[in-house]
Amino acid sequence: MSNSIYNSDTSFVYAWEDVDSRTLNIGLKTPQGESKFTYITSCESPDFWERYSSGKLERTILFVGSELKAKAAEWFALDFGFKTGRKFFNLKNNAHITDESILSSKEKEVIVNFLRGEGNGVEFGSSDSTKAQRNKDIVKSIADRVEGNKYSIIYVPISEALKWDRSQVRVELDNLSTITKICQRMLEDPERARQTFKPITAVVRKDGSIIVLNGNTRLKSAEKTPGWNEVPVVFINESEFGSTEKIRLRNFTQYGLYMNREEFEIRVTNTKEDLKRNITNFLVEEEIDLSKPIHVDRARQLIYENFDYTCGSKQQLNGILNSILSDYEKNQAELSYQKNLITYDDKFFKDYSWDNYGKKEISTIHATVGEAANAKPLAYICRVMTKEKTEKGAIILHYTSKHELVSEEKHNWIADLKKTITYMRLPISVDVLPAFGS
Repeated sequence: MSNSIYNSDTSFVYAWEDVDSRTLNIGLKTPQGESKFTYITSCESPDFWERYSSGKLERTILFVGSELKAKAAEWFALDFGFKTGRKFFNLKNNAHITDESILSSKEKEVIVNFLRGEGNGVEFGSSDSTKAQRNKDIVKSIADRVEGNKYSIIYVPISEALKWDRSQVRVELDNLSTITKICQRMLEDPERARQTFKPITAVVRKDGSIIVLNGNTRLKSAEKTPGWNEVPVVFINESEFGSTEKIRLRNFTQYGLYMNREEFEIRVTNTKEDLKRNITNFLVEEEIDLSKPIHVDRARQLIYENFDYTCGSKQQLNGILNSILSDYEKNQAELSYQKNLITYDDKFFKDYSWDNYGKKEISTIHATVGEAANAKPLAYICRVMTKEKTEKGAIILHYTSKHELVSEEKHNWIADLKKTITYMRLPISVDVLPAFGS
């Protein structure tokens, strides 16, 4: 039988020891009952659980094997411990008396050495595959206990938690975008935020120092959110992460990665456009007329009331409403242009440029009115004039959509382009082609 406590047919004897008082809790876990991944102890002592919740108890495995021998090992450990004056959380040796002779002298020696403070319990197999599986079991079992609320939650002042070291598995130490997003939600719905705020996981080391293994972003978000003075924390003693410093340090990192793993279920979250489409349909069903200010106020109220739980934040909902309003104004403005736009092709531009400018040795380029927004055509014509070695140039602008017409009316891009050319005293003219036929 392989000596792994996670094999389905093995039992094990464990010892929890207080790092300060050296008080013990020794017990037995058989294959029956609660999963070995989440099992802690059957001890009911309030003192035990108070110390455990503070990460002040170290766990050591004293025996792994068949259930019959494990029961003998439990009795032997408790009997030896009580009779040699060790302090226990257990009120008495409540193990069943069994035949100690079925234990080998080596198995007893492991127990005795630990109780005398001279040993570290059972040594597990050392093959690479065994080590990998053992460490995987350690990380997953701790994660299962955290997610299953097996650890007590202690509320700690944020100012105190910020003093702890941080085990960081992400390339970016503090993702400001994510922190800002979390802060926004915490401000908008404090009650829900407190209910859904997952506890920060911290490990307590033998020297008394504390390291945050998971929850760095949540901690920084709470720090930056007004009204938050403390955060929920679960403390785990470092002994639960492995028997050696090298194993523990590796498992600290593995735990952080595991807790931030991608879920098995693959799903695409709602995009802004998804929400915008459905909110627009909702407003139509509610007969909201966005041309009326009172209806706009009503729309905002209805959106908050009906979509707050399907969206990240009210701020995002407000942004979606503003986008809907912008689209509405654009569509209404475009409806004022009933005619179809003139479509200009390359042949037209070649003929028009030559007949009106080329014959006069004036360089030309053609661009859309929309491109005039950032003066892109100005840089383009200057380059062409340099290449053709001409002294004059002309920018031929044309409309490609009614949206450009509406935007030009609102922003006056063409006038701004002409003003820039005049200010710089450039020998360049701007020729705007008609959008519609006569």
